[in-house]
Amino acid sequence: MSSQEENSEKIANADWIPLRRAVYESFWKHELENGTHQIQLRFTSRFAPLKAELGLSDQTLKFLFWDGSVFEGTPWDFLNKSETLPPHAFAAAFLHKTVGEIWDKMNDAFNRRVSSGGIVLFARMDDFRAQFVPIPADQWSYYRVTDWEKGTALAHDGRSLCSVHAKLVDAKVNTPGRQPFYDQDQINGEVRRAIKSKGLPERGGETGWQSRADVERLVRDFCYRTTGKEPARSTLQSLAKEALAAAKGR
Repeated sequence: MSSQEENSEKIANADWIPLRRAVYESFWKHELENGTHQIQLRFTSRFAPLKAELGLSDQTLKFLFWDGSVFEGTPWDFLNKSETLPPHAFAAAFLHKTVGEIWDKMNDAFNRRVSSGGIVLFARMDDFRAQFVPIPADQWSYYRVTDWEKGTALAHDGRSLCSVHAKLVDAKVNTPGRQPFYDQDQINGEVRRAIKSKGLPERGGETGWQSRADVERLVRDFCYRTTGKEPARSTLQSLAKEALAAAKGR
């Protein structure tokens, strides 16, 4: 085999993508609703970020603050380089905490998909000149990523991975008969309990419980507490409508 042929075997396949990009694309595709790039934030402090946006092309997070200031960078830079944070101490603390929570959620979701077979990993073992080999799904949890830009990871026993790449597998292939993400029966119970306590939402009723929009807000908050996700607008309206109809028909 010629040197050129040998080197070509060591190049990542065309349908593989770098680890950092895989984490982003998996989160955007499977954890965010309707292809949005925005991540919901729930802070009310004027020092906290108002909005967060996912940057797929360059693997960044962009934060807009109440005063109009914008901070953008990769999660690993935000978490490890103080100069990427706002100069105000409270704003810096809020941003650092927010980035950590978002990045943990992104990696947790990614790791679950690796474990379930929805994502297949490949890397060079111990030597950046070695050929790529598949990483068994049950071994990925033993590694800690040490460099997201280069895709390197290290295990507790000293084993290392270089140039980690991923292949995203179609979710439909791996999750046949997938159940709905939100449990309508649980949502119905939550709405029924609210109606038992406050009555039906109607004009002149309890403040904050006077319309369909208030029911939708209750459902949205319940879904976020129980799943970590908010339903898309159309899904939220459908869930709330069915829950309200079920409660009225009891």
